[in-house]
Amino acid sequence: MGKRTSYFDASASTPRNRHERFYLPDGNVIFQAEGTLFKVHRYFFLQGSKVFEDMFSLPSPPGEDYEGGSDDQPIYLEGTTSLDLARFLTVFYPRTVCKPDLETTGEWASVLALAVKWQFEDVQALAVARLSADAPLVDQILLARAHRLPEWLYDAHVRICSRYEPLSLDEGRRLGVDETVVISDVRQYNIRCNRGNVDHDKLRAALRLLQQG
Repeated sequence: MGKRTSYFDASASTPRNRHERFYLPDGNVIFQAEGTLFKVHRYFFLQGSKVFEDMFSLPSPPGEDYEGGSDDQPIYLEGTTSLDLARFLTVFYPRTVCKPDLETTGEWASVLALAVKWQFEDVQALAVARLSADAPLVDQILLARAHRLPEWLYDAHVRICSRYEPLSLDEGRRLGVDETVVISDVRQYNIRCNRGNVDHDKLRAALRLLQQG
């Protein structure tokens, strides 16, 4: 019988170290990100993610340890850094229930990227909510576009087009010429013709034009 195929490639040659915080004595699945091992509870991954639900449903060949059952046979998370995985795990294992471990845009962006990649819908919604509340609007636009989250993308555009301050030079550089021109045009129209309120028809038309370009 052939070796069981997983959604993630195994990497036996990479040196491994146990993560100082997220190698839990009572964990029951072991992941490897880069050269770091994480031992956590598969419950969170089985219940929260269709990707992991499908992966855990694959049977192990008779006589072989199941993938993720030991340090010698972890589930290797290809393309995932140990830092990003540690940030993601803080959602399930916060140090306290009163204050999130993560505070910066970069930290929540790490969580969002893995939530989208692994189809954790609840974690994705949490990350979007935190980023919508705290991240700069330009970051929100870039993240929403990168992860193809149209509702968030539109909401961020509404807010940046209706704010009092125009785009800064740095914001314009990050967004690019086309996006800067579109946002500036919608903002000027709002000020001149719509009493500062966003014209949603004009904004939607402008965003469709951006997508076509």
